[in-house]
Amino acid sequence: MREQLLLDFGWKFHKGDLVPAPWRTLSKVYPQSKSENAQGAATATYYDEDWKQVDLPHDYMIENEVAERDQTDCHGYLPRGIGWYRRAFRLEEPDRQRRIALRFDGVATQCTVWVNNHLLKRSFSGYSTFEIDLTDYVEFGDNLNHIAVRVDSIPFEGWWYEGGGMYRHDWLIKTDKVAVDTWGTWVKPEKQPDGSWLVSVETTVRNDRNEETDITIVSEIWDEAGRSHGQDDVSLKVPAREKTVIPQQLTMHDPELWSVDNPHLYCLRTTLTEIDQEMDHYDTSFGFRTLDFIPNKGFFLNGTAVKLKGVNMHQDHAGIGVAVPERVHEFRLRRLKEMGCNAYRSSHHPPTPELLDLCDRLGILVMDETRSFRSTEDGFTELRDMIIRDRNHPCVFLWSIANEEPLQGKDRGRRIAETMRFHVKKLDNTRPVTIALNGGFLERQTTEVVDIIGINYHMFAYDPVYEQYPEKLQIASEGGATRLTRGVYIDNPEKGHFAAYDLKRRSLGTTFRDLWKQVNTRDFMAGLFIWSGMDYRGETVWPSLIYQGAPIDICGFPKDSFYLFQSFWSDQPMIHIVPHWNWSNHDGDPVVVWVYANSEEAELFHNGESLGVHKLEPYEPGKWIVPYAAGELVAVARSGGKAVAEKRVKTTGEPVRIKLKLEQTELRADGQDVAVITVSAVDAEGLEVPTCNAEVECEVIEHGRYLGGANGDPSDHTPAFSSRWKMFNGLCQFIVRSDNSPGDLHVRVKNDALGTAELHIKREIDQLHPYVPLQQSEWKITGWGISDTNEYLKVNTRIPEFDQSAREASIVFEHIAGKAKVWIGHYSWPHDHAIKEFRAVKETSEPGALKIELPDMDGKDMLEIKVWLEIGTSLDELGKVRWQFDSKI
Repeated sequence: MREQLLLDFGWKFHKGDLVPAPWRTLSKVYPQSKSENAQGAATATYYDEDWKQVDLPHDYMIENEVAERDQTDCHGYLPRGIGWYRRAFRLEEPDRQRRIALRFDGVATQCTVWVNNHLLKRSFSGYSTFEIDLTDYVEFGDNLNHIAVRVDSIPFEGWWYEGGGMYRHDWLIKTDKVAVDTWGTWVKPEKQPDGSWLVSVETTVRNDRNEETDITIVSEIWDEAGRSHGQDDVSLKVPAREKTVIPQQLTMHDPELWSVDNPHLYCLRTTLTEIDQEMDHYDTSFGFRTLDFIPNKGFFLNGTAVKLKGVNMHQDHAGIGVAVPERVHEFRLRRLKEMGCNAYRSSHHPPTPELLDLCDRLGILVMDETRSFRSTEDGFTELRDMIIRDRNHPCVFLWSIANEEPLQGKDRGRRIAETMRFHVKKLDNTRPVTIALNGGFLERQTTEVVDIIGINYHMFAYDPVYEQYPEKLQIASEGGATRLTRGVYIDNPEKGHFAAYDLKRRSLGTTFRDLWKQVNTRDFMAGLFIWSGMDYRGETVWPSLIYQGAPIDICGFPKDSFYLFQSFWSDQPMIHIVPHWNWSNHDGDPVVVWVYANSEEAELFHNGESLGVHKLEPYEPGKWIVPYAAGELVAVARSGGKAVAEKRVKTTGEPVRIKLKLEQTELRADGQDVAVITVSAVDAEGLEVPTCNAEVECEVIEHGRYLGGANGDPSDHTPAFSSRWKMFNGLCQFIVRSDNSPGDLHVRVKNDALGTAELHIKREIDQLHPYVPLQQSEWKITGWGISDTNEYLKVNTRIPEFDQSAREASIVFEHIAGKAKVWIGHYSWPHDHAIKEFRAVKETSEPGALKIELPDMDGKDMLEIKVWLEIGTSLDELGKVRWQFDSKI
């Protein structure tokens, strides 16, 4: 049966490269010309006990401190570099009959993977999920298996912060040698003219046996309540050492449809049997929905017009970089839904798999984009893997094959696009293909190839492109690109702070108001994806570390433009006042007040006095100039003459205490879940103080581990891993990982003036996701034999590689039964005799240990060991023999 085991816990990590010394002798070069050609830290026996232990996801770049010099503004002024990861695991003897694989969901940027000294994979994209078949290379029983991964984040793929390391999940997968292939099901529901649904299923079964096998495959549809909705079964022979695609069809009547408001899901359970013995079962989540892109009318989901209210998103988050746990992905997506968002563009790469699972469950449409605009073999592999991995997700409605490519308006670009589109349609003919263009709109090149035309920023191109291609819909694949800082209302460019009013800030950009107006008033525009949904590291100018043109800051805290989009995108009555009303030392100064509402009119009151009623234009806020006086602003939204929403903003007192908020309703005790904690300060009346910048410190008392913090200030250079942060305009955030032991997570936040606040978070004791147990490397010396004369035990072995500058090697016999003599010979080419000899004697007959120090030994040198035992040549009497590496200090 299939096992998918999480391989996130207990990795050994070394920051920086470890380059083995060049080898010039035959005795060392010869073995490196063979299959087991690992060197240095890649070898199975390398000593890594003094490395740091980390859990995945892990981003080692976010652990650096920022530096303006020699670092690029694109990547948030954080140094890039190289890191090594190592992990041991054990397989039991019954696993010998199974297929064993490793799956990496994403390693940034480039990596090389060795298993048991075999180089098995090189990956050149940090956004690609890849799998390695280990079946021929693993050990079973007592012998451990060793993974070594060298990660190089110096090469870059993007002009944004990409992070570095094993920043997504890893998995160990065990299956029968006849099983469903990786991403091996393709479930394609299609609505029929009579209203029923034909569910076409293609299942790829791989047979890794050496003989043909008779199997039966059963495909069955289940709903979320556990009810079956029909099945189909097929019996067939699958050829040896081949993959076989098996088509099936099922019919479904009146399923609940997947939509952005009711994201209903079903499960296809695939079961493989051989002579009534179950070999594999494989669950595929999918949904029933129709997608229609109708010229001059727009996008229709299940026959209903849906304007795309989308955002572009990079994948890094405050305090943790790109190593984003699922809980943080969920927090970010729920915040976007709260804003009224219904679509997500993964910019500019395939997202992590769990993000698509969340979008399926939350009802968010996804524009899925490949990283590389290439029709090479490698480029097609990346594209293919994205398509077959993601095509069962009902949230995915559009494939994007490029973004802002210089070849977009040239014939060469057209030819690449044609090849890529052909391969996409061969794998999935149910979704359209687009390219996000920032030029070449009318050159009749890539625009001729794609189904949907994506336009970045250039709003002036919407109408000319429509005149040339009236048969094609367009989307504003990017738009906005402004600058606005949460809680700031007066520009301070030297600090990298810009007023949070919706203003035009860049030549290529526009206000959010004008962008939405231009898109929403054109039926040939299917919708938009604003740039961007949340702030992110990179694409900035010192001292700012963060691009800050989004309606939500990098912590997930709403800016004022968040409520502007609510007024555009939400049907729930709402009203919001810009700015806060804490302006000490500004008595009588004029303050620009904007009011966002989705009502017909708004009235503003200041200290009980009406400042007038404004009829609200569809794409504009109400605007007032108010002389400052402490007190209260009240905004009332009215439609049809009735008040439908109200907002109050008061002048607060000084902060007197800390307030903590857990940004979720549950927390699991599973070693993976995290608590997202918002920190604010309140006055004596309990009002949050929007100008408080007090420094607070987070302490995890029990049942958790601190991951990182932030405050949303784009120019704050505090290291992400610091547990001390200043609030920025009243807020900061801490992220704490929950452990897997019983008990409440206990977190304390303190400030000398504001005192201490604590959270005792009750945790759900769920069944843990099956995971690979931690294994301690043992550096055992194995392979002992008996001399031809039956006089002594012997073994030839190589010294494990280790840091010779810091440690000395020894051989330890842990439990010799009686007296013993040991001889160790050190050999090096071209000598056929020992160039060094070591001797030791155990004088006592009582069982005991013997340690032999080997000074100045090089890793990988060959040793011959002979042991004469008082009681003969029994391996049981020899006991365990291992290497030991002691510090020279």
